[in-house]
Formats: sequence, structure tokens, C-alpha cells
Amino acid sequence: MKNKKYVWVSLLVLVFSSHLMAENVNNNAILFDAMSPYEDLTEYALEQDKGAIESALSSLNDLISELQNILPPKRLQLLKDAAHKMTISNKNNDFAEIALVAVDSYKFISEQLDATELEIPKEVVILDYVGFKVHALLKQQNISWDLIAITVKEGVTQWELIKTKVSDKALYDAMNTAIDGLKIASQTQNIPMLKFAAQVDLDLVDLLEGFFEKD
Repeated sequence: MKNKKYVWVSLLVLVFSSHLMAENVNNNAILFDAMSPYEDLTEYALEQDKGAIESALSSLNDLISELQNILPPKRLQLLKDAAHKMTISNKNNDFAEIALVAVDSYKFISEQLDATELEIPKEVVILDYVGFKVHALLKQQNISWDLIAITVKEGVTQWELIKTKVSDKALYDAMNTAIDGLKIASQTQNIPMLKFAAQVDLDLVDLLEGFFEKD
């Protein structure tokens, strides 16, 4: 009788665990879909493409609604407030502010991802954020080198956490160089070098995504 009870309990645990894993994978997919428009918004704002910004902003309400079963009300409200802020900024042609709010919203959503169910490490997602955040910070009228230093440090930390998993030597070396470039440019407040290093970081993130998808 004890053995039979043990079997049933084990089966229940297995079914529950499988359901939970499937739910987490599905939640991650929804979160990634939600992150994409914010990444686009950041790029549109950096390019000062007002038409594309307006189109992307108009889709945010539906997008936020899709997150209501994943995020608690307080977190949803933060996204709604951010969307409202970007709408006002767009009316004022404040593209630098839109870029900053959009990239921070992208990171906010990425922080809700379940890292245990990701094919591509969460650190790669944050490295993507780092590249865009540096570009957004450099667009501000008054550049905060303290915030840039904090952002670059986050990029250094994320790379340290995953670099031993990158067996492609060329990709490993290139990412090391990009991170070193971000550090040196931040410390010396070299804007052209920082822009270049941030863009290289973004380009290499695409390659890192491909590497981990194949792995």
C-alpha cells in the first residue's frame, strides 16, 4: 500500500513539474514578444523616426494587456506609466527621453524571464540592453558618465558570467575586445569610441544568440 501511494505521489509531482515547466516556457515566449517593441522603440528614438515611434507606441496598450496574466498589477502599472511618458515625450519630440524609457522598459520586462527555461542565457539579453542603454545615455543633452559607468559595469558582469560557455574562440575574443572597449571608453569619456564599442556589443549579441541556439 505504501509503495502504491508513493507511486501516485511521484506521478503527481512529475505532472505538476511538467506543467510548471511548460507554463514558464510559454511565459518566456510572451515576455520576449513583449520586449521586441521596446527594442524597436529604442532604435526608432535613436534614429528620430517619429512615424515609426508613433506606430510602435500605438501597439503598447495591447501588448501590456497580454502581460496581465504574467505580471502583477503594480508592475503592469509601471509599464503603463512608461508608455504614457513616451507618448508625452513623442509629442515634445524628446527622442532622447523615449530612447531611455524604452530601453529601461525592455530591461524591466527581461528581468521577469525565467532563466532556467531559456535557450539563450539571460546574460546575453542584458548585454543587448547594455549596448542600447549606452547609446541612449549618449543621446541625452547632459551625459551622465556615472550612469554610463554603471551600465558598462553591468555589461562586464554579464559577460564574466557566461564567457566560459562560449567555445567559439573568435566570438569569445571579439566580445572580450568589445567589453574592454566599453570599459576604456567609459573611463576616458571617449564618446566616439564608446558609440563604436556599444554598436560592436550589439552586433556580437546577435552572434552570441546564434551560438547558443546551435549549442
